[in-house]
Formats: sequence, C-alpha cells, structure tokens
Amino acid sequence: LDIKVETVNREPLTMHSDREEDTASVSTATRVMKAIYSSFKDDVDLKQDLRCEALDTREEYEMKDPTNG
Repeated sequence: LDIKVETVNREPLTMHSDREEDTASVSTATRVMKAIYSSFKDDVDLKQDLRCEALDTREEYEMKDPTNG
C-alpha cells in the first residue's frame, strides 16, 4: 500500500515537470523555427530569381528540341 501511494504521488509530479520541460523546449523550438524560417525565406527569394532563369533556359531548349514538334 505504501509503495502504491508513493507511485501515485510521484506520477503527477513527474508529469508536471515533463510539462514544464515541454513548454521550455517548445519555446526553444519556436525560436529555432523562426530563425530557420527567416533564413529559408531569404533562400526562397534567391531561388525564385534563379528559377526564372532556369525556366527561360528550359523554354529555349524545348523550342530547339527537334522531338518537341
């Protein structure tokens, strides 16, 4: 009986401390995601410029391709 009571008493405390750790790691993850997102946004802006050039090249290649017509 004593062991069961100890176990029951420990579980809510463990859950509570886990929840606090989760909150801390969530805020850290949010901070990391914001940093990744801001750098990712810069990459996307650069890639959109490159993508336009790639599309132009592809269109020229398709026009020259003899199997296309």
